[in-house]
Amino acid sequence: MNYDEPVEIKTKLDEKIAAAFQMFDVKRNNTIHSCYVGHVLRILKLAPSEQDIQDLIKDVEIENKKGIIYLNPFMMFLKKRLFDSEILKKWRPLEQNEILELFKELDKKNKGYILKDEFINLMKTYGESMNDEEFQTMINAAIFITEDANKVNYYRYARKLFFKNDQNEEESIFNLAEMEIAEIKNKKKKN
Repeated sequence: MNYDEPVEIKTKLDEKIAAAFQMFDVKRNNTIHSCYVGHVLRILKLAPSEQDIQDLIKDVEIENKKGIIYLNPFMMFLKKRLFDSEILKKWRPLEQNEILELFKELDKKNKGYILKDEFINLMKTYGESMNDEEFQTMINAAIFITEDANKVNYYRYARKLFFKNDQNEEESIFNLAEMEIAEIKNKKKKN
């Protein structure tokens, strides 16, 4: 594969991956720095572990160009992972009710909030991998919507996390991957 050849966008899944990738393509040459791979995956609403991100980088990085990720191999390897049902399941973020249940386990008196320190511990233990700046932004957002700097109203926080924007749910990375898998299976059955 020639990594820097023009990218062929054949499906909606390709379109979605390319659009997220190109948000970090500052040189407009179908490349990003490897430090942005996690950001691209999160924009796609994927929740891989830090190890999964590093494994993907290792698979798509070109030997003599460390730190540079080309769109072609990135898209190919990401789609390969998305077509693996176990990885797809593992990378799916928690649903709102699952997050609320985690919070409720800490809220033994059913007050509707947990203390900031409990929230920090919960996010470090069960949350997505993120750098210090992202983590601090998340904490600030959780506290901001609570009106008390030492408490996190987890109902409000979960509602904020799952606020639906104008994005069509059918266009989610998960649905697009599943549709493309079904198409491939149908083509194989016909042949």
